[in-house]
Amino acid sequence: MIPCAPASYAWEQSLDAETPLQYTIHITEKGDTLCDMAASLDVYGSCLKWPQLYYYNIEEIRDAIPHDMDLPFTPLPPGLSIAIVHPSNVKERARKINREFRNFWTINVMSRDQSRDLSELALALMDQGYYCYITKFVTEDTVWKRLRVGFFPSLEITREIQQELGEKMGLNDAWIVKASSEEVLEFVGFLE
Repeated sequence: MIPCAPASYAWEQSLDAETPLQYTIHITEKGDTLCDMAASLDVYGSCLKWPQLYYYNIEEIRDAIPHDMDLPFTPLPPGLSIAIVHPSNVKERARKINREFRNFWTINVMSRDQSRDLSELALALMDQGYYCYITKFVTEDTVWKRLRVGFFPSLEITREIQQELGEKMGLNDAWIVKASSEEVLEFVGFLE
């Protein structure tokens, strides 16, 4: 596994031995995809959380199948050992982090109405060691999916990472947002 944040942050020290990440191992069967696994009610209940599965299993998956925008929907080879961060553990960790640190910033790197359009960039970001996630935003007539890199405890750190994303990956259109408490509670618990 690779680190979940590009730098060391205060919440890493606040997560004591009572809230370490806990994993379940799933051995892939014929037809398993990252999207289907993430959508399972026993896992995360949403196909959009496939990046969390990929992130913790990069080494196992990276060489197993080609990287393209269809990776989340492509069947994985049977017999891969996939670590799944336990959902209740994620919620417990998120509540603890959110109690201690009230403000989080995130970088919106892409918004699309089709989640498949985000897949290739999400894979590239995670392969570079960034923690990213996909969240939804609903307008009157469209459900937008937003690919974000986060979570950062200060605007200054977020600006540094935004600049780094521009320089390393050409993401010059990325913008910074203050993460909503709902977004923090849903995704911050995955961080190590």
